[in-house]
Amino acid sequence: MIVVVLTNILLRPLARLLHPVLTSTAPTEATYEISLNCRSQDEAHLRALLLRTIAQTTAVLQSLHSEDTEPANCMQIKAIFHTTGRHTDIAEELVRRLPFESSVSAINWTLQPAHLE
Repeated sequence: MIVVVLTNILLRPLARLLHPVLTSTAPTEATYEISLNCRSQDEAHLRALLLRTIAQTTAVLQSLHSEDTEPANCMQIKAIFHTTGRHTDIAEELVRRLPFESSVSAINWTLQPAHLE
């Protein structure tokens, strides 16, 4: 019995070297930001369109922010949302749909850096 216990204790490092424990393959969360510029009179419509479009995906909206920009009568809208795993296809789909609105003058998306805890 003692031989079995000692063998297990002494050979455990060799066993881990030969068969390392795999890290968890659970999907991580990704955070995306979409930023668009538009005319101020169309801001409410575009915010509603962003909300509706994000709601149709598996993404979870974190924040939606609007602010005045230069030149006058222009707005910038920023939406931040999360996905489980990387889903750049969701951000790309939003960026493809929104420019069809006539008042959108610029649009882009970025993948935010992961926050280490």
